[in-house]
Amino acid sequence: MLKKPLNEVNPELYETIKALHEDIWQKHIDPQNKLPWYDEKRELTDDEKNTLFSLLKDKRVICCLFDRFGFTLIISLYSYPSSADKKPEHLISFSQTHIKIRNSGLNGTEKKGEKTAWDVFSKFTHTEENKHLVNFFNLPKIKEKNYYAY
Repeated sequence: MLKKPLNEVNPELYETIKALHEDIWQKHIDPQNKLPWYDEKRELTDDEKNTLFSLLKDKRVICCLFDRFGFTLIISLYSYPSSADKKPEHLISFSQTHIKIRNSGLNGTEKKGEKTAWDVFSKFTHTEENKHLVNFFNLPKIKEKNYYAY
């Protein structure tokens, strides 16, 4: 059974978050194959981070995890759809660079006690509830830590 979050996000906040996605990424087009690729344009402000992590903590979004060649982790947030037959809408993706975390935690290079992107993101992406929603809506699968490592 599909459970919607108790504290639904208002549509205005969704629109603000989608606009933020465009503001924090720099799009490039490869001149040879014409495919896009993205770089982090700027870091998130404390207020922006607080808003995004509040949504994650309150389970008001569905999230997926991606990596950039095993060195950088990226979390993507999706809205809860209005019904089970609709697909969640992508709201924003942000990387460990956007939140000032240097180490992904994937390749054994972290120092003892160092906060890594894996520590921060996986506590949201790898919950049983989130994995169920990702599978239910056929979003990119949540994989185990070794999959993302280089």
